[in-house]
Amino acid sequence: MSVVLEQRPSSLPPGLNRSTVYAHQRPAVNDESAPRRSCKQSTQPRALSAEERAQVIKVLRSKPYSDQPPDEVYRRLLEQGQHLCSVSTMHRILRRLSENGERRNQRPAQHNTAPRLLVQAANEV
Repeated sequence: MSVVLEQRPSSLPPGLNRSTVYAHQRPAVNDESAPRRSCKQSTQPRALSAEERAQVIKVLRSKPYSDQPPDEVYRRLLEQGQHLCSVSTMHRILRRLSENGERRNQRPAQHNTAPRLLVQAANEV
C-alpha cells in the first residue's frame, strides 16, 4: 500500500483554494507573449473573405433584391443556381451594416385623433 502525501503550500492564505495557487504556479500551455483572445475576436476559418462579403452586399443592395428579406433573396438566388452564403450570414452582414429590419419603404404610422362630440345640453347627440 502506497501512501500519497499532499503537497500543501505553507504560505497559503486562509480562504484561498489550493487549485488557484497551483494554477498560477504552473506555466501556461500556450505562448505567454501572445495576448489571449476570446472566441469572438478570433477569425473563423470558414468566414467569408472581404471579396465574398462585398459581393453579398452588392447583391443585397441591388435593385431586384433591395426590398426583399434575406430569406427571399437566398431562395431566389438558389433558383438561379447561385449560392453566395447562408441566410444567417446575410442577416449578420446586414446587422453589421445597420441595414437589418424592414427593408421595404413604408408609410409612417398615421396618428389620427378620435372625433369628440361636444354636448351642451341633454339629448343633443
